[in-house]
Amino acid sequence: MHRTVRLTAILILALTALAGPPAAMADPPDPRFGAVETYDAPAAATDLGAAWTRIPFLWAQMQPNGTHEWFPPISDEALAQEIALGRQPVGLVITTPGWATDMSIGPGVPYGLHTGHNDPANLWATFLRRLVSTYAGRIDHWIIWNEPDVWDPAHPGYTWGGSVEDFVQLQRVAYLTIKETNPNATVILAGTSYWWDAAFGRDLYFRRYLDALVQDLAAPGNNYYCDAVALHVYFEPDHVYSITALYHQLMREHGFDKPIWLVETNAAPTLDPQMPAGGRFAITLEEQAAYIIQAFAMAIAGGASRIGVFKMIDTPTDLTANPEPFGLVRADGSRRPAFTAYQVAATYLAGFQSGRLDQRPEANIVTVTRAEGMTTVAWARTPNPVTLQIPAHAAAATLVDMWGQRRTIWPRDGQYTLDLPGAVCTNRDPCIIGGPPYLIVEGGEPRDVVPVTPTPTPTPVPVYALNLRPIEIKEAHDVWRKRGLSGYQIELVAGPPHYLYRLTVAAGRITEVQRSMEPVEVDLSAPRLTPPPMTTLYNRRRLAPLTVEGLFERVSRYYDDRPSCSITVTVRLDGQWAFPRQVIEQPSEACDRVEARGVAVVAFATLTPTPSPAPTSTAVSTPTPTPRPTE
Repeated sequence: MHRTVRLTAILILALTALAGPPAAMADPPDPRFGAVETYDAPAAATDLGAAWTRIPFLWAQMQPNGTHEWFPPISDEALAQEIALGRQPVGLVITTPGWATDMSIGPGVPYGLHTGHNDPANLWATFLRRLVSTYAGRIDHWIIWNEPDVWDPAHPGYTWGGSVEDFVQLQRVAYLTIKETNPNATVILAGTSYWWDAAFGRDLYFRRYLDALVQDLAAPGNNYYCDAVALHVYFEPDHVYSITALYHQLMREHGFDKPIWLVETNAAPTLDPQMPAGGRFAITLEEQAAYIIQAFAMAIAGGASRIGVFKMIDTPTDLTANPEPFGLVRADGSRRPAFTAYQVAATYLAGFQSGRLDQRPEANIVTVTRAEGMTTVAWARTPNPVTLQIPAHAAAATLVDMWGQRRTIWPRDGQYTLDLPGAVCTNRDPCIIGGPPYLIVEGGEPRDVVPVTPTPTPTPVPVYALNLRPIEIKEAHDVWRKRGLSGYQIELVAGPPHYLYRLTVAAGRITEVQRSMEPVEVDLSAPRLTPPPMTTLYNRRRLAPLTVEGLFERVSRYYDDRPSCSITVTVRLDGQWAFPRQVIEQPSEACDRVEARGVAVVAFATLTPTPSPAPTSTAVSTPTPTPRPTE
């Protein structure tokens, strides 16, 4: 057991890398602010003030084997509860079952798509007609498809293999069918990600779609086959503004303009201490909270008509498909600081009519005109604190921080003086998320925000006691080599605080890493209880195949006789997958004062082998020019 103490640094780093209905709520601050899949946490959504939600209707899951099947993604009771709580449901229609897919054209393209929308051979129209008529009066807003610009067939988000012209036809059939079935329905064009083209030097999918759309002479007479356009932008508030404004500009260049719904936005906090995870960027909880308010302000300035956050709560299926924890609420029900920031944004930006961005090298200032007043949102763009002079439009104002704490301020010589703290700037060059935003609220002040605590208190969780027999990592390595196992599982405890980790191995590669959702207590004398709930940190869809041999090689070097507390570990990461490539050690002068931490391998079991696919590519953000919307 004494040797396992020296494994802590590398193992923790390696694992991190691998690794009843609520009461009816009052009217939400603004019906245009929402969150994705609120029905997974209806009580929290009520507290949040989300006024609309998105519900995915996956055709491939609703009718997996034929038209005789019908498996709704949400029960009538859950849908009725969402409506009773004041949330407007918006349906997202996506995916095509295998039996209905015309693979001669490409994945996702339904048979009969290019026939008339009233032709029985058009399977897409037939499905939509049943779907829309079933929910008419309950769901009257429909988004058609999701991110058709994802072009990599190996990516989990790839759902459309047809051409841009095929997608215009998909939208045309959907619009005509839905409007005939439910004339009160609103039809929204699929949200695109922008970066799947911009990051790879491709012409934007949205531009190519518009080029193909205007070739249809019937499009103007049919409202260009949509009532609004969806958009997905993540992580960088500046891009929320620039991309929203760009989409308006592209539509105007093609002779029309539509409302833009920012359906998905967020900055997943990969550095949440309660749920560390990998991701494209290193984001703290405070940065996620700051992002929410910044994104709301920038979306309004860019011309967005609705704003939705992805998503309401982390769920097991989310964590299996994508380790980035996007939820405003964790899976255990505890709320991230971004929850409070959402409430602040939704309250003090309620009733927005227009927004204007004043972008400076050191700060962003967004002035939002509301129905009964004005809110100015400002934040630093660099790690340096900033002092701003903000023009006053009233004799006094309420200054609100991102936690909802307020105080009255007065102008001097027609200006408010505002001291802004610098950004944490976890991601530099550039600093993608600015510092804590402040809001100056003038006139027609909205209702108060209920929570004002900057760091929410985590929900208490039970501690599981495990009776674990430690197995030295070298012993596990020897077993692995001698038995030649093709599939097995390693469990180990690392800490403090101690968490149980479970590594699934197939064909010599680690294909999945799970971690207990709550700390465990290592007690060798106590009887072992039921293992605690586990959450998936990485799985084979997102995991670059790291060999078990490679993991053992990294760990075995720590068996040399060296002081157990004398190392400072620096890890150089390997590419986008963030696996340790090189470990550099430096002895500490205060070795005898450093508390040792322990790691123990506790289980080594054979499993049924499963293949491990190759890693998939991930789009990488690059800077984009910032066009201004036309007033």
